[in-house]
Amino acid sequence: LLFMAIPSKRKNFALLSFGSNLGDRKVNIESGMSRLLAELKPNFWKTSPFFENPAMIPLESPKNWRKNFLNSVVYMDGLNLN
Repeated sequence: LLFMAIPSKRKNFALLSFGSNLGDRKVNIESGMSRLLAELKPNFWKTSPFFENPAMIPLESPKNWRKNFLNSVVYMDGLNLN
């Protein structure tokens, strides 16, 4: 999970990136997003399509570490943070 700060005058919103390269990658990401959305209860949310990227690891790493990542981003607005 990657957190990124984006300067904005808006309040109570978040843009989060999810990624997985182990097991059922899509299920892992969807599960994480669902749990987060259930906890934060945003008034509006939207997810990006899934996209795949190679793992960024040192070349001398074991071959079994070189599994592609599946990634997606979720935008949430109107977060109930109280």
